[in-house]
Amino acid sequence: MRKPGRKSDMHLLLVLALAFPPAESATLQCAHEVAAAVGDEVWPGWSAAPFSTLLVAGETEYLVTKASNAKGFETGDAAPVAGYKLFHRKRTFSPNFLATFPISSPEPVIVVGTPAKTGKSEAAWLVTLLHEHFHQLQYSQPWYYERTAALNLSKGDTTGMWMLNYAFPYADPAVQQRFERFSHALAKAVRARGTVAFTPALREVKSTWRELRDNLTADDYAYLRLQLWQEGIPRYAELMLASKASTVACVAKVQPSMSVVAEETLAGILRSLDNPKLGERQREVVYATGAAIALLLDETSPSWKVDYFAKPFALESYFAP
Repeated sequence: MRKPGRKSDMHLLLVLALAFPPAESATLQCAHEVAAAVGDEVWPGWSAAPFSTLLVAGETEYLVTKASNAKGFETGDAAPVAGYKLFHRKRTFSPNFLATFPISSPEPVIVVGTPAKTGKSEAAWLVTLLHEHFHQLQYSQPWYYERTAALNLSKGDTTGMWMLNYAFPYADPAVQQRFERFSHALAKAVRARGTVAFTPALREVKSTWRELRDNLTADDYAYLRLQLWQEGIPRYAELMLASKASTVACVAKVQPSMSVVAEETLAGILRSLDNPKLGERQREVVYATGAAIALLLDETSPSWKVDYFAKPFALESYFAP
């Protein structure tokens, strides 16, 4: 038996420490397979989006990217996804991080902690990666940053945190009341899809939206539209991908099943619509609200996904002109 501390042992330990964690490796590979198999079916042109991912695991960050180099990173072992390269560096982000933004180049990168640190099951973590992958599609549009800046909502903030911290009137009782009526109308219409009750339910969605819109300031209305567009549609994409992913071989090894994830995602959307709690949940309400709008658009407006990028930040205009 070799004594510990020999040079060969230390080299082996270093290699293992810098290799992409095997459990997350399999799930990341599967996320790429799902995106390749059904991504363009869910959203035309999605396959053109970048899919670079930074995993925060322990004290190391692993960058999986198609870039030939990455500023501030060292070259790592073999990448877990074919056609990609692996880089690593000492941890700089929180282990429970979950967001998408540029880190060492203009390309938007998914920055994510492990399932254990983000509190997600393996299947939920995979679907969340795909949610963030939709953000990569949004943020890689050549006009995205210019048009968000043109909304003039940042009030001098150059960090991008205004997206999270904008002073929307969440605590205003009148806004809460109008938002709740709109949210309840959405829930009714989503449940009425495919029935004779859908048309009157959709009319109620439109009228309650106009009531909400007409009682917001121009800036507050612009912020709400942006957030519905930006956060609601990735939640819709999660639902659609989970609904279709059972055709992809790798998901058979992921727990819980994708059918369960799809059911739980739709149930979560409806729960949020039934009880929005705008004052308490604040910006979080836009995920379910935007996803519900998308489900209605699937029923009423076949070309809405073309309009989505042609007329950005105007999700409601496709169903309530």
